[in-house]
Amino acid sequence: MLRRNHDDQSRVDLGKRVERLTRLRNRVSHQENLLGTNFRGRLNDTLSVLKAIDNSYPQWALVESQVRQIAREDPRKQ
Repeated sequence: MLRRNHDDQSRVDLGKRVERLTRLRNRVSHQENLLGTNFRGRLNDTLSVLKAIDNSYPQWALVESQVRQIAREDPRKQ
């Protein structure tokens, strides 16, 4: 029973991550302002969704990617 509850919560969490990514995709496609976007959070959402598909996908997705460097250099944090 405990395992099932954990699995249910994992599915709920994954669904929330997918929903946040869908909202971001819609904002980008509608050319809306993204200044308030938590890009590090959405990167983590993306990597979590990829990992749910296959454990090797997050590493594959970041090969030669500069996304983490750009997130670290975010001028809004300064």
